Amino acid sequence: MIKVLLVAPYNGLAETAKNMDIPADIQLDTTVANLEEGVIEAKRAKEVGYDIIISRGGTASLIQESVSIPVVHIDITGYDMLRVFTLISGVKTGVALVGFRNISEGAVTICEILEFDVKMVTIESSSEVRAKLEQLKEDGTAVVIGDVITVEVAQRLGLRGVLITSGREAIMNAIDEAKRIHHFFRRVNYRHHIYKQAFEQIPLPLVLVDEKGKVIEQNESFAKIDKANELVRAESLSRLIKRVIDYQQTQWEEIEFESRIYQLQGFPISNREKIVGIQLNASVNNRDGERVISVVNDPAHQPLIGDSEWIEQLEEKVDRAAATNEITRLVGERGTGKYTVAQQIHFKRFDHTAPIVEIQGSLFTRETLPYLKKIFNSLTSGTVIVKNTDLVTYDIKKELLYLLTDLSNQIKVITLQEDLRETDAITYYDDEIIFLPPLRERKKDILAFVDYFLTEMHMEKGSETVGVNEEAARYLLQYDWKGNLPELRSVVKQLSCLTRGYYIDVSDVKKVMNKDNLANESVESLTINGTLKEMEKQIIQQVLMEENQNQTKAAKRLGINRSTLWRKLRDE
Repeated sequence: MIKVLLVAPYNGLAETAKNMDIPADIQLDTTVANLEEGVIEAKRAKEVGYDIIISRGGTASLIQESVSIPVVHIDITGYDMLRVFTLISGVKTGVALVGFRNISEGAVTICEILEFDVKMVTIESSSEVRAKLEQLKEDGTAVVIGDVITVEVAQRLGLRGVLITSGREAIMNAIDEAKRIHHFFRRVNYRHHIYKQAFEQIPLPLVLVDEKGKVIEQNESFAKIDKANELVRAESLSRLIKRVIDYQQTQWEEIEFESRIYQLQGFPISNREKIVGIQLNASVNNRDGERVISVVNDPAHQPLIGDSEWIEQLEEKVDRAAATNEITRLVGERGTGKYTVAQQIHFKRFDHTAPIVEIQGSLFTRETLPYLKKIFNSLTSGTVIVKNTDLVTYDIKKELLYLLTDLSNQIKVITLQEDLRETDAITYYDDEIIFLPPLRERKKDILAFVDYFLTEMHMEKGSETVGVNEEAARYLLQYDWKGNLPELRSVVKQLSCLTRGYYIDVSDVKKVMNKDNLANESVESLTINGTLKEMEKQIIQQVLMEENQNQTKAAKRLGINRSTLWRKLRDE
């Protein structure tokens, strides 16, 4: 049984409906209400469970804007027009019809056929009615044909108003349309119910939000994590929503929430309504809490530094690697800039809107493969960087290789390793290999890196040191730099804190370089400069360098948990 409410703008429409034979599968109830009163009745009908509302004219239009259930308009038929013209056939002059275009245009044809002298006045909104009728009255019009509003205004102005009524045919047409719409919506609602159930049962935490972060829908998995809706109000999530809407493609963001680190994957749902879907993925760590897989969204662009011929050759190799779909392998000692080169390849092929997926090969296990598959399935473009592939076990390499070679051509794969073995299970013969020499073999680039690191110190710490004098430069060039770029950066950082002038002097260089165990400087060598927060950051960076960037070991030494360490690094 279909429950239908007829909101009749005038009493005659309700009476006509009551005297009709209504189909057995329709429960038709009627109420008389016009315009705003009709809206009130319609809202009440929705609350008590009516399926469809039928109404006419402006009342139907207002109701349609105010309720979510279907609204069927009673159209004015040719029979209705013929009926009203027959009623006033005795009036030969001074007759006008005032109505919307759908009424006036149809009436013109009937008047021409019947040779009725009726002036047609088309309106675009009900607010025009009074002014039009006042003008008609001045022009000598005596009878006005129109809808409920037109007739009411005409009578107040002293004109005879004749209502265009809807007959049985128009009402029955509306009932047939109501049945058709109901059956259609029932199918749609059934599918909506199925989709909603599926959404609820998805084990991954999902939430749908608008551009302001307001939750439209969330599944049970997400609600369990974000019980107080704190996560959806986070600044990181707001940034993610904005990027998804701006770029209209999948974006990622990392967030710490209740002592856990999550990867937020945002994807567009509706561009017109600016609705974004967000999936919550817990970060994958090993037993010691070290990150195995992470997604870097909006990655920073790092330039290739140097003045040597090798840099020119490297730029050409980067261009070729960015253009190919094969796996690119970057081989070189620790600290030779493999990750920076990988970033360059990423930016040449994509841009900052595409993410980078980082895999710590030395920590990768078979248990992390399912999570990696899930990440890969959600990637539409971007770069996968596998670090320390020479430390991945043979069996895991084979499974990882299968995943990497099965990726879309829109995803670039880059591996980083320190040595090149004759037999390597993570490569094919057509892989492109780029060797990165150690710093001791590209000494022409050392001073360019010194300038770059000093610029970093100027931006980060406000250092006024702008360069090194000639004698200090020669001293730096004589050193072998077994720790490569991280070692050089650490020395430059200490020099920028130690030097009081604009240029680093050789005496300052000797003070730093003559310390024992240069590659692993102790915290005692840190200069006590800056605020407590700035010194804290120096200590964290120092300990991280001593622990080879192992955040778990660094956190243990510092007596803090990994999430606190991670947050302090993010604040830098």
